[in-house]
Amino acid sequence: MKKKIFNFISIFIPFFLFFLVLEIILRFTSLSPYEVPVYPYDYFEKNEKYGHDIKKNSKKKKFSSSEYNFDIWSNEIGCFDYSIKNIEDGYIYIAGASVSWGFVPLENNFGSILEKKLNKRVLKCGVPGHSSKQKYYKTLNVIKTLKKKPELIIFVYGFPQDLKGDYLFPQYKVENNIFTTNKIISSYETGDVLIIEEKKRTLTKKIKYILSQKSYVFRLSHLLHTNLRKKLRKLRKKNKTEIKKKNDSLLNNIGGAVSLSYFDEKKIRWLQNVWVEHLNTIKNFKEAAEKSGSKLLIIFWDDLPDYTATMLEFGFANNLPFVLDNNKKVLNFLEKENINYLNISQKMFEYVGYTSILDKRNLLKGKLIYNNNNHPNIEGNKFIAEKIIEKLN
Repeated sequence: MKKKIFNFISIFIPFFLFFLVLEIILRFTSLSPYEVPVYPYDYFEKNEKYGHDIKKNSKKKKFSSSEYNFDIWSNEIGCFDYSIKNIEDGYIYIAGASVSWGFVPLENNFGSILEKKLNKRVLKCGVPGHSSKQKYYKTLNVIKTLKKKPELIIFVYGFPQDLKGDYLFPQYKVENNIFTTNKIISSYETGDVLIIEEKKRTLTKKIKYILSQKSYVFRLSHLLHTNLRKKLRKLRKKNKTEIKKKNDSLLNNIGGAVSLSYFDEKKIRWLQNVWVEHLNTIKNFKEAAEKSGSKLLIIFWDDLPDYTATMLEFGFANNLPFVLDNNKKVLNFLEKENINYLNISQKMFEYVGYTSILDKRNLLKGKLIYNNNNHPNIEGNKFIAEKIIEKLN
């Protein structure tokens, strides 16, 4: 028995030392975190009414990708913000998803810049993955909890995500303290929805999730494995000789990669009622602001050509049921309801010289948004704050 233990230790120790040394070496190399960031373990919590929220009083955690690395946390009301102690009437409340949550250090968030420039408390309560409906419920919940009324509610409306998020409400969930997908559209022809079942291998998933954020060796092996799978998929595609049926299967294959907001409701009939309900949610925001005696400003975050142009062009080339003017449906609705709004994407278009969502010059990448995801970088947050201040003045 002792011999077996000795043999095991003699084999284990060299392997352990090898991986330990490799881990140390990799930390001094240019190996960067994943291009697409992973939200930290135990940062979100389940919410019975609207699916998920940021966990209240969450301690500092690292949030990083290949382009940034900073601390995130949460306060008493589940917002990535400082403490709300001594809050009084007349604050500004920001409701939104990941764009308003930040993707930048808190001091560089456009909400923090507004707070400094306007000399007024700004509650920065964007929650990644929230749709319009969830932003509405979170806003009501915070105002009720604080028992203080905001002077202004800034609702960051995400044209690429909010319609789909409302239809799948809630689109995301917190499972075993991990933020993950709750529902997907299984058929874009019929609007059928598939609920993702809870996975039983909780411990394995937790270990992999934590290792992906903490271990450089795991990150390297995962990146190698991912690249190998991509190459094998390309190889299989080249070897395939059969031709798939176009519109039906093609629509479902790329539907998840294109915003639901681009689908033509005249051809995808189930979307008509979805739009009606979705616009009513925006109207609910207006009524909630009026009830609390607050002004309302909607920041219209449209899609960006840097991440959409190629896929839309492919869709039109294959006669998929896409249209480019659904954003006008929302903007016209806002004007009809006399809701004050700022089309921040249009301002960005004008700033870099875009004339169409189909422009493939990638003019925003590295300037106002990140190179590897479509969220505003530090300069982008400065730009948003400047335009909001101009609008308010």
